[in-house]
Amino acid sequence: ISAMVGSYVVGIIIQPDYSRFVRSPRGALLATSLSLGVAYPLIMIGAGIPTFILGKADLVAALTQLGFGLPALGVLVFSAWIDAAACLYSGSLAIANQLKSSRLVPCIIGAGLVGLAIDLSGIAGLYVRFLLLLGIALPPIAAILIIDGFRYRHERTAIPVFRPVPLVAWGGGMLAGSASQAHVVSLTGVATFDALVVTSLIALAGIGLEMRNGGQEMTR
Repeated sequence: ISAMVGSYVVGIIIQPDYSRFVRSPRGALLATSLSLGVAYPLIMIGAGIPTFILGKADLVAALTQLGFGLPALGVLVFSAWIDAAACLYSGSLAIANQLKSSRLVPCIIGAGLVGLAIDLSGIAGLYVRFLLLLGIALPPIAAILIIDGFRYRHERTAIPVFRPVPLVAWGGGMLAGSASQAHVVSLTGVATFDALVVTSLIALAGIGLEMRNGGQEMTR
C-alpha cells in the first residue's frame, strides 16, 4: 500500500505545476479529478489485469508474451518519455523557485544531467524501496498543504517564508512512517497512513499554538 501511495502521491504533490496556467480554480479541480480520480485508476486496472492473468511483473512483459513486441516497445519508450518530461518540468520549476531564478533553461539542463547520472548509477534496482520512501516522505507534505490551504484561504497578507511548524510536522510524520515501516511501532498498520496521521496532528497542534500566541499578542 505504501509503495502504491508513493507512486500516486507524486502526481498529487506536483499537480499545481500542471494547473498553473488554468484560468479558474474550477477548471483545475475538474482536470485534477478526471486525470487522477478517473483516468489514472482505469489505466492502472487496465495494465494490472493482463499482468495478473499472465503472471508477469509488468505490462511490457505481458504484451511481449502475447506477441505484441512492437506495441510493448512503444509503451516502454513513450511511458519513459512522459515520466522523464514530467519530472524534468517539475524539478526545474522547483530548482528555479529555490534559486529565485527566472532562467529555466539552465535549471532544466542541470536537473537533466543529475537525473541521467543517477539513472546510470544503477539506482533503478532500488525502485520499489524508492517508492516506499516516497510513500513515507510525500504524504505528510500533502497533509501540510491541505491544512495550510484551509488556514490561509482567507488571508490577505503574505505567508512567512520560514515556518518551523510545517518542518517539525513533516519530520515527525516521516519518523512515524519510518518506525511503522521498520515494524517498531504503528498506529494504523500502514506506514503511509501513520505518517499522514502524525503529521496532521502535529501541524494542527502547531497551528493552534500559533493562533493562541497571535491572539495573546493582539490582546497585549
